[in-house]
Amino acid sequence: MARSLLDQIESEALDGDVVKALRLCITLGGHSDSAELRDWAARELRGYGGDDELPDYRHIGAPLCVDGFTPRAMFTGRSISVHHLPDFAQDSISETLELRHSIPELLEIASSAEQRGESIRLLPGGATDLILYMNSTGNYGMQFERLYWQVVPASIKGVVERVCTDIVGLVGEMRSGMARGQALPSPEVANQAVNVVVKGKGNRVVLKHVRQESEGSSPKESTGHRRLKAVASLAGIVAAIATVVILSLQLVPV
Repeated sequence: MARSLLDQIESEALDGDVVKALRLCITLGGHSDSAELRDWAARELRGYGGDDELPDYRHIGAPLCVDGFTPRAMFTGRSISVHHLPDFAQDSISETLELRHSIPELLEIASSAEQRGESIRLLPGGATDLILYMNSTGNYGMQFERLYWQVVPASIKGVVERVCTDIVGLVGEMRSGMARGQALPSPEVANQAVNVVVKGKGNRVVLKHVRQESEGSSPKESTGHRRLKAVASLAGIVAAIATVVILSLQLVPV
């Protein structure tokens, strides 16, 4: 069943059904007792909390933009530098966006934007209060209505595709660390696969498979090995015969 489960995970990921593949990864993590695999797949499906470590692929570049108006005209999608924000906001807002949304949310966001033919607008936390503060200073010569990251749908889809690719990579890593005929990856192999593929840490684990006749039998001997044993056995017989002959000659009276 577990070997079939690996095949299912790989098949769903190759077909692009990343949600189903991640659910199966949680199941495999339970069977193999791998907390690393379970936790990663669960966070991808439910989203990352503020205290969760975010994988590198979930950091994407995105310009900061504002909508607003001047005494003469309105404007939308105007780029604004982080250095134009108040000092207290520059440590928490940058042009690198952390995507903590769940995979289902990311799929819905990208799909909706594509249907509308528009870019995606994602608001930083506390953006409304920040806009009120910026307008109250009167330092900008304009009034802002909203502050957001402007993201193209392809960037969001790229993150989802990366997760799909990583799932296929995880299956390959776990298979390479499993002995022939082994039903489940060990917790160590599954955890190490997550560290190598998702986190980019650690070294690959590869086991040399040993072919066996059947359960409980000893490993098959190579043809060369059998020949060497036969030669050694024949040499032993010859040596024994020679010893007997020599002893016989010594016992014969002169």
